[in-house]
Amino acid sequence: MVPQAPGELPPELLRYTRPSRYCESDKLARFAGDKFGRVELGLPRVQAISRWLHDHIEYRYLSGRADLSAWDVLQRGYGVCRDFAHLAVALNRTSNLPARYVTGHLPDIGFPDPDNHMDFPAYAAVYVGGHGFTTDARFPVPRIGRIKGSCGMDAVDGAFSTFYGGASLSCFQVWAYQVARGTVGVGNPSIFPGGSTTVGRCRPTLRLQAERVNAR
Repeated sequence: MVPQAPGELPPELLRYTRPSRYCESDKLARFAGDKFGRVELGLPRVQAISRWLHDHIEYRYLSGRADLSAWDVLQRGYGVCRDFAHLAVALNRTSNLPARYVTGHLPDIGFPDPDNHMDFPAYAAVYVGGHGFTTDARFPVPRIGRIKGSCGMDAVDGAFSTFYGGASLSCFQVWAYQVARGTVGVGNPSIFPGGSTTVGRCRPTLRLQAERVNAR
């Protein structure tokens, strides 16, 4: 699949080839050229970037900070999913591949999380050859049931939450189930055995039901 030159991209995607607050692709251009410049431009390079990040950046739970950028995380060598996503976005943008920062819900359907929990992670979406592709450096394998919550240039646009003043999370609970296509609709009250994510003590607040889409 051949990527489009900047002049051939839809105008609304050009902004996703540019540096941003947390994705300083300009500062990472030389590093990216040295590491990935000889990899075929397009999906092979997207995959090579994701694999390199997975192999060389340590995932360290609770190590994230709101002020850390892609450049900062590359220097220290560890981070959380937000940091992996910022680096993936920035490194792909150095090749003029439009890349967006995405947050959403990722259940453990078909691929139990090694930490035994589901999550609301950040990951990247890259536009190649007229199509958008998900790339997740923390989990560089196909996953079932991703539910996109928000997206943008970086975490400024796609934060999981934004608040003004003091705030504390008192309760949050999510269920995700794999169901047969066409058997359950949005808002169906039925309860199925399945995985869940819980923070704090609370009653059910949100149920997400994901259908498995057969890969072609």
